[in-house]
Amino acid sequence: MTDSPSSIMGLVFSNANKSQPEKRLRPYKAVMCRHCGRIQVTQGEVMFRCRACNKSNRYRKNGQWNVKLKDFPSAEQAMIEAKRWAMEEGRKSEKC
Repeated sequence: MTDSPSSIMGLVFSNANKSQPEKRLRPYKAVMCRHCGRIQVTQGEVMFRCRACNKSNRYRKNGQWNVKLKDFPSAEQAMIEAKRWAMEEGRKSEKC
């Protein structure tokens, strides 16, 4: 006997089996490499390879965010943010 979606048990089991959709990232991302700290723009959907240290980084690991990133709908916005973010990080590292 199967529970139909219109029954109470059918609704409970159908909702429990559905996985929550993850937040989809916009196409352009300003990311910080977790190995060397370089900030760059990428279009990778799941991971990116750093241009400075050539190591690959996944955005998420075990359901948790693995790298610092900001996502944008256009490449221009991502490049502007990456430059601003790099200047802020540079100032912070000089003060320390």
